[in-house]
Amino acid sequence: MTTYRIASIPGDGIGVDVVAQAREVLDRAGSLHGFDFAWTDFDWSCERFLKTGAMMPADGLDQLRDHDAVFLGARSAFRVCRTMFRCGGC
Repeated sequence: MTTYRIASIPGDGIGVDVVAQAREVLDRAGSLHGFDFAWTDFDWSCERFLKTGAMMPADGLDQLRDHDAVFLGARSAFRVCRTMFRCGGC
């Protein structure tokens, strides 16, 4: 059976709920069709940005390299966009 390594970044708000449900669907599809997923969760969200000043760590891309894909949920928080806008980033 083939196993796909997936980096899961649920994000914020509805992204967390949608990613959780979508992963259940994907796991079921894999079991029906002879493959599965090895999920690695990353807490790279707007809330993380508010706490640390960064959406992901400096070595974030290196952490993703060993995965076959990235499953990205919604990332959004008005407070973050407002903060990034003041800093010239949004």
